[in-house]
Amino acid sequence: MGQSKARAPGFTRVGYERFFGADTSLTPMGVPQLLQYTLAAQKRVRLGVSCRGKSVAVDSSCWLHELAASPEHVHQFVVQNDPSSVVKAFVDRAGYWRMKGVTLVFVFDGQDAPAKAATNEARREQRITARGQLDSEGLSVKEWRRKMASAVSIDWTVVSKVIDVLREAGFVYVVAPFEADGQLAYLCKEGFVDAVWTADTDLIVLGCPQTYLHINYYHGTAILVTQEALAAEPAGKWSGVGVGDAGRGVV
Repeated sequence: MGQSKARAPGFTRVGYERFFGADTSLTPMGVPQLLQYTLAAQKRVRLGVSCRGKSVAVDSSCWLHELAASPEHVHQFVVQNDPSSVVKAFVDRAGYWRMKGVTLVFVFDGQDAPAKAATNEARREQRITARGQLDSEGLSVKEWRRKMASAVSIDWTVVSKVIDVLREAGFVYVVAPFEADGQLAYLCKEGFVDAVWTADTDLIVLGCPQTYLHINYYHGTAILVTQEALAAEPAGKWSGVGVGDAGRGVV
């Protein structure tokens, strides 16, 4: 019998699809509706092929939130306040992609940006509210899981544990002055890395040469948006970015 195809660690297929549905990639963050306006510049790729032999900066907060909110880890992380399984899954995933020939540079958020103080406080209140609703009566299993995922909070204690394990495993990491997106774009624009893996569409606006979005780490697929492909579109094509367009679907 033939050997089964290797899959990236951190999720089982059943866990992925039961919790997130058929599309298991993280919901894009950043500029609203941006992916609607960049359809012509998007290319569906397989990470193992597209990124083999390249250096890639990873938006580490995306990995942490995705793993912590997953069905395999969310109860231990939120209810038991134990991040150990998330830390292990993080470094296991890193090791898998290193084995696939991808050189990873992990970029972590630094201090909160003063300009986003109100937004961050609102998010903190939402997490506290979700955590307090876990004991509410009448919640379905799906609702309860969603509440737990919404209650996930990544603090410096968790980040420092991940950094310690990454350092021991020989990975390179960077702590950004503030949010990671600016540092990620800088590393790619200046040629320190070839591309960025993220769920944040702000990287496109910040001029990142190669941005991988809608990443499904179980199946190893993603959408690649390059500045070269964007530049090839007609002038004025992006003038409406940020405005809803009901006539076009989000990829």
